[in-house]
Amino acid sequence: MNPRYVIHERSPRRRAVRMALLLVLLLAAALVGSEYGRVDAAADISRTTTERDMLRQRVETLATENAGLLERAAILERAAQVERQAYTHVDDTLRDLQDQILDLKEELAFYRGIVTTSGKTRGLAIQSFKLESNGQDGEYRYKLVLTRAMKNDKVTRGLVSLTVSGEQEGSPRELTLSDLTGQGQAELKLHFRYFQRLEGQLALPQGFVPHRILVSVTTTGKKRSRVEKTFDWLRLAG
Repeated sequence: MNPRYVIHERSPRRRAVRMALLLVLLLAAALVGSEYGRVDAAADISRTTTERDMLRQRVETLATENAGLLERAAILERAAQVERQAYTHVDDTLRDLQDQILDLKEELAFYRGIVTTSGKTRGLAIQSFKLESNGQDGEYRYKLVLTRAMKNDKVTRGLVSLTVSGEQEGSPRELTLSDLTGQGQAELKLHFRYFQRLEGQLALPQGFVPHRILVSVTTTGKKRSRVEKTFDWLRLAG
């Protein structure tokens, strides 16, 4: 036998033991890793549940605050609506009072004019004549005021005619009251002691250009009289 070579025989039993120990170590490592994973997963689930509970609580808090804000907004809206209605009522009342004041001023000026005219003239007079547009092209509203200053209180009766002079397609033309009203009424009737107001509507035909309007008043009875006055249309309707 050569002394440089030594042959060792390994026991199969020892090899089996080593393999068994290795398997045990691997299983232990796997179990430890699995346990760590389970612990980490449980921790993640716990954190997620906590965050979810916090979010749910925050949502409930915000919902409560939102409901309170909506209720407050509704209260403020109702208060604002009441205030607007109150202001609207005040504005309407103020406009009515202003209109009444304007009417009283016009009434006062009217009677002052009558008194002034009565002190200066005698008999029938055309106190005033006014035109106001109705907002429609060629349509107007007129207001005529007649006065009578005499010593007695007899009733004055008569007729009033209105004649508008102008142009139609470049040619001169005159329109009577019946032409302007379309009602076939050529004259207005008078019946008063001291003054009378006459009001009505006038409608100019399309293409007609007015220049002047003649107001003619003729009284009836034993002592007939006639009063006429011409007004510039542009000054009246301007």
